[in-house]
Amino acid sequence: MIDGARFSITLGFCIKGHFILKNIPFLWLVLCLTACTSAPSLDNPSDWLAPSDALRAAASNSQSGVTGDFAMLVQATGSRDGFTYLNSELDYRDPRCLTIAIPKAVALKLQAQLGEDPLQALKGKHVVVNGTAKRVTVLFLKDGKPTGKYYYQTHVTVTNPKQITVVPKR
Repeated sequence: MIDGARFSITLGFCIKGHFILKNIPFLWLVLCLTACTSAPSLDNPSDWLAPSDALRAAASNSQSGVTGDFAMLVQATGSRDGFTYLNSELDYRDPRCLTIAIPKAVALKLQAQLGEDPLQALKGKHVVVNGTAKRVTVLFLKDGKPTGKYYYQTHVTVTNPKQITVVPKR
């Protein structure tokens, strides 16, 4: 196991024509890069991906998914196992459904930003979400044990409330 406080990476920077090498603690680098989540680009709606495009692209890139700005009408919401879910279809099991998965800590920040619970605040709203759409395998269980049957859902997991923007109907 690597101790992130002691492990460092040497990075090169060019400042005013001078090349500088700097040792940066690995943990600090990870924290800085994690904070670099982007808000959706609202300048060019033609670049937004519809749920059907996101599902197709995520299926084609099942290992890494597809990164972009995803536009959808939130038709259904729900929560389970510490996540808030925003769904593009009424039935989250629908193969055409794009699901936005929001961990509890992020949902609480989003609630503070929206002034109410995202489950109610975003239902029926058009949103654009910046992130990576990935296929996730959902196992069927019987008595808490996998049956061998499964299906896929496509999720965009949000790590920062700034990744979600409510937009006017297109």
